[in-house]
Amino acid sequence: GIMPPYGVHELLLKEREGSGAASSTSDSVDPTAQAALIRAVRDGDLERVRYLLSRKNISLLLRDEHDSTPLYYAALCGEFDVCKLLLENGAKADEKTFDGERAYYAALNDRIRTLLRDEGFKRQVARGHYPFLASLEQLNVARQRDGAACMEEEEDIFSDVEVSLDGSGGGRPLSCHFFVLRARCPRLARYLGSRRKGIPVGMGDRYRVLCAVVSYLYTNRLEIDRKLATLAVDVLSSLRLRDLAAAVTEARDGGDGSTSSIVIEPDAQVTRARMVGAFSPFALYSESRSPQLSQSHIEEGFDVILSSGGAHFAFHKALLCVRGEPTFQFFQKLFADDPLKNTFNMADVAPVSLHILAQWLYSDEIPEDLDLPSLLDALMFADYIQFPVLKQCVASEIARSHCDGENCVALLHVARLSDCETLQDEALAHIAESLEDEKIYGDPLLGELILESANEVENREAVDTIELVDELRWHIQNELADAKAEGEAQERAEAKHALLEDILRELKLQA
Repeated sequence: GIMPPYGVHELLLKEREGSGAASSTSDSVDPTAQAALIRAVRDGDLERVRYLLSRKNISLLLRDEHDSTPLYYAALCGEFDVCKLLLENGAKADEKTFDGERAYYAALNDRIRTLLRDEGFKRQVARGHYPFLASLEQLNVARQRDGAACMEEEEDIFSDVEVSLDGSGGGRPLSCHFFVLRARCPRLARYLGSRRKGIPVGMGDRYRVLCAVVSYLYTNRLEIDRKLATLAVDVLSSLRLRDLAAAVTEARDGGDGSTSSIVIEPDAQVTRARMVGAFSPFALYSESRSPQLSQSHIEEGFDVILSSGGAHFAFHKALLCVRGEPTFQFFQKLFADDPLKNTFNMADVAPVSLHILAQWLYSDEIPEDLDLPSLLDALMFADYIQFPVLKQCVASEIARSHCDGENCVALLHVARLSDCETLQDEALAHIAESLEDEKIYGDPLLGELILESANEVENREAVDTIELVDELRWHIQNELADAKAEGEAQERAEAKHALLEDILRELKLQA
């Protein structure tokens, strides 16, 4: 056989102990092999890394005791070829993720940063930064106990299906969420959901295929060892995932065999359409006649009811937690205070806000044709529960449909209260456009907001800048630039600047 590279002898010795075979007696990562991989990466030993990658008991996504992945060490040590090899074999450096950003900013040189940006980040960019997809991926990482930043303090991620490696429940279990199985693979949901906890599954190849399939249900990305392709086709066919089985068959028969893995990953728009199509029906089932979970809700995997003003909506705790801030403080505390409780009365929340939350939670979209008061309620609710993406979505709809010269000053006030830059920028653009209107420049609220902005500057000097004033001046000049003309447009811009100076004089401010 091929002599293994120096530094992995302890790995081979360990494998020969016990059964005497280098077989797949464990599907978890081998700490010895993982440590050998880290050493090889840091040493820049390309051949040793390549050899270790050919084995089944290492992970490119697992973090060590220093919270670092193999890719991080390769970038930190300036090993360009090693970085490239790791990325080609499944290492992730997605933009706006902990591992991706950490590797990028730790990179020793620009060549590696360019590689990470162009190769590692491109999959995330291709996916279009769809927050719903990112949340499902995050939940997938968390359920695998991969030390995701958002879940590192939380053992219970509200998974309700657990597959053990043997009848006694020993070994590392496969945890997942029934509602994900229900949405993406009803046949698997029926099989596993009828048992829910402690389902024994034999160790080995079939278990590895099951793990890959479950991960696919969360991400719409299947990665399988080429040697397991035939077994994977059989499993996928039995689960009636026939299109996926056909794609694996085509990749198995049509590839040149140069790679050890088969990866099936549709483009971003196909993935989003497929995932939203699978999960958005939950929003239709969400509204409830009762403050208690009905049997039909339980059959869909719902595990909590949020009530307000006589309206009741069913949700999945896991998705509520993962869709919020990385620390998901609001719902984490709400659920942790009484883990057995599944009904919560949110008396201070408008019922329409829960309706908006239900639709957005499963699709990244909010209902159309909502009136301004409903959207403002939802904006403040999203700010309160710390859902910045929902807040951004609602703010964008307000800016698109309801911001005009009549209410732009009031909406600027709302934007500042909720710390929403999108709405603030749109409101300022309308204020700049209509500043000559006495209703705008004479509005006392505008003066109050400018004064408030000035007071935000610590130890402000008389000639220091004021953020709101600077932004208004920018919008006035930008409007002039868009006009691409002088004369009347220039005169209007000068008149607006003069009005702005009048407002500042009245407030006894300089900027």
